[in-house]
Amino acid sequence: FSRTLGTQTMTNAYLRLRRTAMATIILLLAPINFAAAQTKITIGVPPVPEFVLPMIAVENGYFRDQDKAGHFLGGYLLSEGGRELLESACMSEKKATLFAVAYAAAFQLQIEIWDGTQAKYGFSPPDMLFNTLGQGLSLSHAFIPAMRAVMPTFSYSETQALKNVSAGKIPGDLRATVDYSGQTYWLSVDVDTLLPRRARKVWPDLLRLSFGHTISDWVDPNTGEFIRAQRRFLITLDIDPLKLPGRAPWWVSVKKGLRHYHFPSPAIEFRNGGVKAVPWHR
Repeated sequence: FSRTLGTQTMTNAYLRLRRTAMATIILLLAPINFAAAQTKITIGVPPVPEFVLPMIAVENGYFRDQDKAGHFLGGYLLSEGGRELLESACMSEKKATLFAVAYAAAFQLQIEIWDGTQAKYGFSPPDMLFNTLGQGLSLSHAFIPAMRAVMPTFSYSETQALKNVSAGKIPGDLRATVDYSGQTYWLSVDVDTLLPRRARKVWPDLLRLSFGHTISDWVDPNTGEFIRAQRRFLITLDIDPLKLPGRAPWWVSVKKGLRHYHFPSPAIEFRNGGVKAVPWHR
């Protein structure tokens, strides 16, 4: 019996070591590959064509800082992804979170440093700030239980401007990554976990309250010219996929992934000029 127990212990230790090694390799390869790609761009090897934002569009705030929400979401998702990998390698939640946040900070920092060497981009302190805020939200989930009720989500619907650019109807190199008018960033709140115990009977635990930010067109769909967008603030109800029935491991993994996507739903929109109901916001 003792020999069997010893063998099992060694097997478990080997599996933990293997999972840790795999997680470490994955976390290390991502920034190395990105750095290699950046080096190729720097030394003049033509990169994959990408939409380059003219500095006038950035300086004049045509897209109303919508890109900052993407930096926030990126910092959060990098941290969360790293934490889950390290936890799968049997690292404790808090330790995994600390390592994952450090990884996310390093990964995003080297991008910002590279941007600072390019005249067409330039170093952006606000980008760094929102990277850090996203990482900080992930960090808070491990050390402040109540903060787990707050989670960023994302939704996207292709704009007419991008459709027209793709069809060759208007000039421009607009791509989905900078199609900011079609992107909506949300802060989704798990109301059920924040309510007093008696009030939880009234609120369906499947529903979350979400606050979103997007913008009107910043690229004219008829001419391709830059135009100053309006901010659009949204409030809606969202569903929490993790609370859907079913506990099969594969299904739990799917639900965890879906948690970061905001499903289309009716919403109330606030913008300069008034308030209106949106029958179906995507």
